[in-house]
Amino acid sequence: MDTQVLTSPDEFNALFYDAIQHGGEALEKTAAAIGDYIQLKIREQGFARKILDYHTVTERDPMMQRDPNGVHDGLEYVVPLEADTVAQRIDFRGDPERTWIQGKRFPIRFFDISTDEFNKTEQELLAHTEPVLKIIEQNSLKDMQEQEDIAFLDHVKSSAMLATTRLNNIAVAAGGVIGFTTGAEVDAFFKGTPTVAPIANPINSNIVLSTNTYLRRETLDELAKIMSQRQLQLRVVLMSEFDFSSTIRWFADEIGHDIASKITVDGYKEATIGGYTIISTIKTNRRLVRPGHIYGFADKSALGKFLQLQAPKFWINKRANIIQMRGWETVGAGIGNVNGCSLLMLSGAEPLDVPVDPQVFGSGFIRIYPEGTDREVGALPDE
Repeated sequence: MDTQVLTSPDEFNALFYDAIQHGGEALEKTAAAIGDYIQLKIREQGFARKILDYHTVTERDPMMQRDPNGVHDGLEYVVPLEADTVAQRIDFRGDPERTWIQGKRFPIRFFDISTDEFNKTEQELLAHTEPVLKIIEQNSLKDMQEQEDIAFLDHVKSSAMLATTRLNNIAVAAGGVIGFTTGAEVDAFFKGTPTVAPIANPINSNIVLSTNTYLRRETLDELAKIMSQRQLQLRVVLMSEFDFSSTIRWFADEIGHDIASKITVDGYKEATIGGYTIISTIKTNRRLVRPGHIYGFADKSALGKFLQLQAPKFWINKRANIIQMRGWETVGAGIGNVNGCSLLMLSGAEPLDVPVDPQVFGSGFIRIYPEGTDREVGALPDE
C-alpha cells in the first residue's frame, strides 16, 4: 500500500475495513502504511526534531557501538565533542539527566517509545463518523509525539540550568556548584532583592526573567545576548501559540511598517522574525511549553542530535470482533552543548520546575518564580 493512499480518508477507511475482514498480509500492509504515516506526521508536528539535528541511522553506522561499560545491552551512537563543550544525554524513560558529560565524545542511547495498546470493536469502528486515521492519530501519534517533546523539553530546562551552574561555579559552598537551601536564595539569584540586583543575567545565566508581560522585540534580543555570551548564535525560538499571538500588538516603530501591516492584517505568516526561526506550539499538555516560557536555541549543528534507529511501526491484530492496535519506535537524542539552550520567563508566567544536579538542591528540582509572581513565605525551592 502506498502511503499516498493515507491522504484520502474515505479510500483508506475502505482499505482498512477490507484488511480487517481478510486479515493476514492485508493487515500487515495496512500497518506498515500507518507506520509511514505516523513518521511523517511526527516530523511535521513535533518540535524536538525541528530543533535538533535529525536524521536516521542503522546498526551498521560506523558511529554505532555496544556499551563498552556494560551498563545496558542496547546500542549507542558516539558523538564527538568539541573542546570545553559540555553535553547531556536525553533519557526518554524516566526523570531527565541532571549531570553533564565532558570529554572527547559522548554516547547517545536509544530507547523504545511505545503507545498503550488500544482496542476497538468492529462495531465501534464502523460507528465512527471520523476517519480511522483520526482515531489512530488521537491514540498513537499524539502519544509518541508528546513523549518525544516532553523528554526533550525536560532536558532543555536541565541543560539551561547546567550551563548556569557552570557559569557560576563557586568553591566550598554546595560542593563546588551553586547551592540553594531556601526559596529566598533561588529568588535572590534569579529575581534579586529590594536592595540587590539579580545575579542571573544574559552574561552569567542561561535562564533569565523579564519584566515584560508579553512577547516583544527585546525578548528575542535578550535570548540572542545569552547565545552571544556563549560564543554561539541564536537560531530558533520556541514558544506557545498564546505568546506568539502577541505579535499582533507589535507596532511599526518596533518591526517596520511593512511587517507590522502584514501582522495586523493577516496574522504573522513568516517563518522568521529578525532572522530567527520561530516555532510556536498549540499543545496543551502542562509538561510542554507553557505561556510565558520562551526558549532559545543555537543552530542545530552546534546543539545536538535526534536519531531515528527504527522508524515508527504499527501493529494491528484482530481477535474475534476486537481490533487491537499499538505503535512504537526506537529513537535516541542528546544535547551536545548545554550552552546552546536558554530560557526567558515573562512577567506573570507560571512558576517553572527545573531539574537540577542534587548538589544544587537535594530533591533534584528547584522552582523558579517569574517577575510579578511571589513565592509563598517559607517555601523551599521545590515546594
